[in-house]
Amino acid sequence: MIVLTASVPEAVADAAAGLLHQHGASGVELRDRDSLPPPGEVSVAVGLAEVRGYFDLPTTAEAAAEVLRQATGAEPDLEELPVEDWSSLWKSHFKPQRRGRILVVAPWMGEADVPTPHGGARIVLEPGLAFGTGDHPTTGQCLEEVDVFLQAHPEASVLDVGTGSGILAIAARKLGAGVTVAIDNDPIALRVARENALVNRTVFDLRPEIPKGATFDLVLANILANTLVELAPILSRVIASGGRLVLSGILEDQAEEVERVYRAFLVPRSRRVEANWVCLILEKQV
Repeated sequence: MIVLTASVPEAVADAAAGLLHQHGASGVELRDRDSLPPPGEVSVAVGLAEVRGYFDLPTTAEAAAEVLRQATGAEPDLEELPVEDWSSLWKSHFKPQRRGRILVVAPWMGEADVPTPHGGARIVLEPGLAFGTGDHPTTGQCLEEVDVFLQAHPEASVLDVGTGSGILAIAARKLGAGVTVAIDNDPIALRVARENALVNRTVFDLRPEIPKGATFDLVLANILANTLVELAPILSRVIASGGRLVLSGILEDQAEEVERVYRAFLVPRSRRVEANWVCLILEKQV
């Protein structure tokens, strides 16, 4: 087993993880500054993330390292580890994620092993995809807001901005959302989201950009804070009258600035805070 480890800018961490999967990794781990470091290791530096890919063959790992080097400028480190049952080890680390009525499980977990919440949604995602599996507070907070909103507004239209794995759009559709559009400017993310939609037997519209002229009852944006600030005028326009905007991916010391910008367009409703991450919920007045 060959382990590829690289430090990359936090903004491209998900894309880097996707590249490793695309180029033969059997599993990928992603650590950012909010992750608890393993024993004997230091925390990831501010602004960086550590991506770690597991490969069966040295040649595959070397090829993936070169791709990552060209795409991100990183200098990957390759290490050979003793042969173990890596598939079983990988599975042993993943735990089902429960958020409201939403349960996120891995493909090898059956209903008998982990039952679906009554009246809830079961989402099957490969943990190694690292584009969002519900275990990070930013994704989990959004999942809870999807559940809350759709309980009160069945068949509401939903826009998922920066969809990544597609988890939020999948959750929305499984909980009864109507028209659902998921966008991402990363073609790898769009491919992964499409594959996950098929696995979960859900249908939604996948696009590289927000459709012109459309408005939505619920808009979800789990992105970096600086990008949320830049998108404020655009996201505020696509919310239907009386609709809701959920912003995530915001650290506590960034929340006031992000909310201040959006207050020019929308009315703040509430906020969630979990492990130094803030989720802002805003509404457009009727």
